[in-house]
Amino acid sequence: MIQPLRAAHRTVFLLWAVALPLLFAAGIVSRRFEPPPAGTAATYFEASAGRDRTPLAVRTLPDPGTGQTSVELSGAPPLVPDVLVYWTSQQGAPGLPEDARLLGAYRPGNRYPLPRDAAHPGAVLLYSLAHGELIANLPVAGAP
Repeated sequence: MIQPLRAAHRTVFLLWAVALPLLFAAGIVSRRFEPPPAGTAATYFEASAGRDRTPLAVRTLPDPGTGQTSVELSGAPPLVPDVLVYWTSQQGAPGLPEDARLLGAYRPGNRYPLPRDAAHPGAVLLYSLAHGELIANLPVAGAP
């Protein structure tokens, strides 16, 4: 009684051993290639802000107790991973300037305290660590 079951098991096992790699290869071959959307992470960010989402806005908030200023970002979260928030005194800089100061990782609604020596006017920069490029340059007119 055990011998017929072992023979059936061996046959089924051999069929699966041949069929599964063939099915996997057929699935890979039959996939359609869709090129990624044209553009860079900045393009993805701009596209995400336009799709039923509010655009990204920067608000400066004073802290009367410490006299320190913070910025708050609100709006559409970027579609790219690992977005970092920087502060710079250079508005409209094309890349990440040398004087840029890291404020932290991007989280919608977070407040980011500015460095005490932060020059006003300045800009909040969103930098995609995954893509290695600047995805947003948000000017801040001056201290509140």
